[in-house]
Amino acid sequence: MKITVLTRYDFPYFGAAENLLRQLALGLDEHGAKVQIVRFSGDHHGRHNDTPIPVYNYLTKKKISQPILRVFVFVLKWFLIPIFVLRCKFDFKSDVLVLYGFDSAFMLAPLIFWCKLFGLKGVRFITEVYPEQYYARKWYQRPKIWLRAYQNKWIDRHFDGLVVLTTALRDLLLRNKVPSEKIVLIPHFINLNVKHGGISNTSNRFRIGFCGTAIELNGIMDLVDALFLLPESIGQTELVIIGKKTPALQRIVNNWKPNPLRMIFMTGKVKSTQKVHELLLECDVLVNPRKSGVSAETGFPTKVGEYFAARRPVVTTRCGDLVTYLEDKKHVVFAEPNDPRSLADAITFLFEHKDEADLIAQNGYKWACRELDYRTNSLKLLNWMQIRFGT
Repeated sequence: MKITVLTRYDFPYFGAAENLLRQLALGLDEHGAKVQIVRFSGDHHGRHNDTPIPVYNYLTKKKISQPILRVFVFVLKWFLIPIFVLRCKFDFKSDVLVLYGFDSAFMLAPLIFWCKLFGLKGVRFITEVYPEQYYARKWYQRPKIWLRAYQNKWIDRHFDGLVVLTTALRDLLLRNKVPSEKIVLIPHFINLNVKHGGISNTSNRFRIGFCGTAIELNGIMDLVDALFLLPESIGQTELVIIGKKTPALQRIVNNWKPNPLRMIFMTGKVKSTQKVHELLLECDVLVNPRKSGVSAETGFPTKVGEYFAARRPVVTTRCGDLVTYLEDKKHVVFAEPNDPRSLADAITFLFEHKDEADLIAQNGYKWACRELDYRTNSLKLLNWMQIRFGT
């Protein structure tokens, strides 16, 4: 099977979206599918492609930053849709076009129209639903709200297939009258076969790790508050925040008061995935403090999968499908969302029950190997497409 993936994100490296796409593409490639990636907005971050997956750009090599030129290029990209689909079908000889990171009817409606006209199977990959304030903060962005609502209600049912990460996304599609046979639910695509090399925390501090985008939506402020609610019996404690600097992190820096028992270390953006993994291995506990909301309920957090790969005990808030898949104090320790005290209590439990913490870490890793492994889930997706599309 030949598959073209058109992505609004970068490839192969940067953040959670790029990590999922990289592992998905590698898994499909390992199972014999011919995969190519097309970056809709070009190369955003200049990361070297060290994968065997060929990568092309839709129109421009780099992301356009000048506002007026960006509008012109975007409109031009829209008019080039039929040529792009035509090339996918007859030049690249693709069987399937996968659309990753697109959620507006303005782009998806013409893409699926031309796919159907040229006989190319169209699949939309949906990772989560974002709150309106995330993508329509300014008045001129308000049409995006209508376009996304129209997409969900009227356009999705016309795709040949839809890949979702959670039951909430599947249920949303079903409510919008998408036939169930068009939907496949796969929680994630995580590389769990990563090197450990005996790395561990060798300091005399209890180390708590957070990896991801440090914004309030992801609960970073709750985690910082929880740090100062930990009992003094834990002793010197360090919170390691792995990820690029954000306004929320800047507020932490501005309000930080030196404390001999509670320290915060910010790595900034770490380019190497191996280095991120090594930083996770140096932690005693890894935390997903995500706040409740539409994103938390509809998405499956990449960081939780990466935490499991590090085989460290995980604290996570009760959000989305995690509460369905995982057992408290068996695979993870649950905390209530939007509640720093609950986070502090969960972290304290792991500190005070080290033998149980080790068992929780191993159980979490074993569960992830069964349910999140990129090879297993890529094969599941490939088999589903072959049966669904008869290729």
